[in-house]
Amino acid sequence: MRSPQDCIGNVLVCDDIRREVNGKLILIGIYSDSIIVGAFPAALKLRYYVEYLLNESTQTELHFRISTNGVSPAASIDASIEVEGIATVAALDLPPTTITFKEPTTLELSFSLDGETWAAISTKRVLQGEVPGGSTVEVVRRPN
Repeated sequence: MRSPQDCIGNVLVCDDIRREVNGKLILIGIYSDSIIVGAFPAALKLRYYVEYLLNESTQTELHFRISTNGVSPAASIDASIEVEGIATVAALDLPPTTITFKEPTTLELSFSLDGETWAAISTKRVLQGEVPGGSTVEVVRRPN
């Protein structure tokens, strides 16, 4: 059996995930570093985008848990996948989870194939501060 770390590609935490008519996912409000809140307590509805890497003996039952400061899970999610065609990656949009943060903490998403051996696949700090209004990065396209 593969280890949990060998099964996961990209993991993103965001505010919402929507599915287009053509099946593509739209990720809204992606957290690139820490999650900054204006004050505690803070209730946030969060979504996870997870890429599950397929192989010939594809596991169909997947287990996820969300915890804060490594303490008992704030949420547990069991999923099953059915893959058609020649896909090598299954894009999973985990259901929305609302978590109330009472103080600065660490938010962790863990993954397991068997429900017993767990591996952290995403860790974000939740901090109090000025909520960023966005930064501007200028991308310059240079001719080839």
